[in-house]
This record gives sequence, C-alpha cells and structure tokens, in this order.
Amino acid sequence: MAKQHFIRSGEYAGKTIEQLALMDYPALLSRRKFLYEGARKGIVRLWPEIKAMDKLYDLLNLFLKEEKCETSECNSLADHIWMPYVIAYNPHTEKNFTDYNFSLYELHCKNHRADGKFERFPLTFDSTTRFSTKTNTNRMNNILLTLLGFYQDKPIRKKTIKEAQKFFDYLRSGRQQELF
Repeated sequence: MAKQHFIRSGEYAGKTIEQLALMDYPALLSRRKFLYEGARKGIVRLWPEIKAMDKLYDLLNLFLKEEKCETSECNSLADHIWMPYVIAYNPHTEKNFTDYNFSLYELHCKNHRADGKFERFPLTFDSTTRFSTKTNTNRMNNILLTLLGFYQDKPIRKKTIKEAQKFFDYLRSGRQQELF
C-alpha cells in the first residue's frame, strides 16, 4: 500500500491524488504541473507527491495498452478509441458543437479504423483533456475506467478513498488480485 497524498485546499480538498485521478484526470495533470513548477523553484517537499502522480499516470495508461483491436481477425493491440459524433447546432449560443455518442465507441489498432463519422482519440487518459465540456470529459474518463475494470461489478461506483486505493492496488498487482 503506497503512501497516500491528500489535497489540502481547493475544489478537491480532503481527497487523495488517487481519487483525483479517478474523478477528474485533467485536474490531476493540472495539479502535477502546478506542483512541478513549485518544485523547480526549490520547494523540495513537493517531489514525493509529483513522483506518486507519475506512478498513477503510468499505471492507468499501462493497462490500456493491453486492449485488443475490435476488427475481426486482427490480433493487434488497440492504440486508439474511435468515438461517433455529429455536428449539432445550439440555438441559444448560435454555434455548432460536436455531439459524441459515448455508448458506441470502438477500439482499433493503427492499421484499422472505424467506419462512418468517428473521431479518433489516443487510448490513454490524456485523451480526456481533449474535450471542451466537463460532461464529455467525465464520459470518456468512465469509458477508460470501464476498460480497466473499475466498474466490473457495478455500473456506478463511488470514488472513495478506499475504492481508489483498492483499484490502484489492483493495477499495481498487474490486475491479478481480486478487485472489489
């Protein structure tokens, strides 16, 4: 069990960085950047938390690289998630926006692509930063957590300290131990 780093202030005060990684991955990246700038200015006490965040980053993205391409007769590993979308018009803002259908995503390797109108995202948690709305960011985050097994026995799971710790212990074990 790794040392837990608690966030002391802001929107996520009282949460651990493990919870933050599960709840709002872009906020974790932003926090890491902020702490890194402080550490570069000589605040040495920030390095352990930065290193812990780097380990979480590696753990989350490592096991996404084990997903298989969904093209029949292809044994390659997927490297992109393809999301169907339509361009819609919002009469209130008088602007077009991209409306993604998160329930119909597909996973494909570099040699295959989805048929139809799809946008391609890298199969990493960094892809959550490419959305302009919090709703779409959360939906992509939930898809990636589903692929990692976070929602394996429940469609909805609270991201408590205990659940986050169990999940990252599960990833650290190479997804070999029982999760929940």
